[in-house]
Amino acid sequence: MNRTDDAILRGAMDRAIAYLLSRQAADGHWEDYCLPVGSSDAWVTGYVGVALAESDDRMAVRRSTDAAACWLETRRPYPQGWGYNNRTGPDADSSAFALMLLQRTGKTPLPADLDWLRRYRHAGGGFATYLRDDAWGIPHSDVTATALLALEAGTSDDARQDVLDLIARTRDADGTWPSYWWRTCHYATWWTLRLLRAAGAAPEGRVPVVDTIEQRAIHGAFDLALVTGIASLQQASNTLIATLVNELTGLQRPDGAWTGSAHLRVTDPDCARPWTAEVACGHLYIDEDHLISTATALRVLAQVGESASVPLGDRPLPSRLATLRLPRAC
Repeated sequence: MNRTDDAILRGAMDRAIAYLLSRQAADGHWEDYCLPVGSSDAWVTGYVGVALAESDDRMAVRRSTDAAACWLETRRPYPQGWGYNNRTGPDADSSAFALMLLQRTGKTPLPADLDWLRRYRHAGGGFATYLRDDAWGIPHSDVTATALLALEAGTSDDARQDVLDLIARTRDADGTWPSYWWRTCHYATWWTLRLLRAAGAAPEGRVPVVDTIEQRAIHGAFDLALVTGIASLQQASNTLIATLVNELTGLQRPDGAWTGSAHLRVTDPDCARPWTAEVACGHLYIDEDHLISTATALRVLAQVGESASVPLGDRPLPSRLATLRLPRAC
């Protein structure tokens, strides 16, 4: 990547980092969303903290992520695990991000927390979000990927083949993995590809699957960032990746954030396959403080920066994306 291209990415990342640091509470945590059960603190703190820790190692960021990790260690409403907040009970996904953040800040997770998370793994290898008898208690691809990454199962020799078999079994015919808790397949697909890379396996050379169908569409900057990350992990053409990066950086707001969108789905617990439902089976929620959208875009841009040279510049959008172009930030 040449100096001009690096400056584009670095500038966008610096503005995103500054925004995320500005939204951190004095005690180290972040909060976002407005659900009937309240806003999220532990889950959002883990998610944002991991994105920051994986994107930058400057002192200000290290102080921020250390404070977030300390908050997760000390402000614990549950004996083991972490949850969306202190009202919802612990869940595997929130716990996975908390554990990842502890690991990335050099802390040693408690064995009891690791053992607690392992209990959520089903016989077939997938992880459920909760220990329940309804659809919230069956394995979900979007939770399985983060839980296995938190447990580092994807990198151990004895678990590698099991992980690869699981990834192959749960992949849809179109090359994506379905998301249970998210509006589109892009979230589960990006995280599963990250798990695949952690397992030491080369991803298949498919470009991101984007369509006007609800589960494969781009509904906001969050989805666009995920599609960009998928293209990078799948080693798509430099032209496609550059086009997506240009579109993504063009959507960044002057304050450094990417505007949140209705991407988080609280799926009806009686619905096992929301991506096949003919009618909506759950409510969509917006990250109103733009934290998850911004953290995701930041991590993807860092990922692109870590990969091979991607010459940026003004390029036309590929035909499949042309009709999905988003309005630019004011």
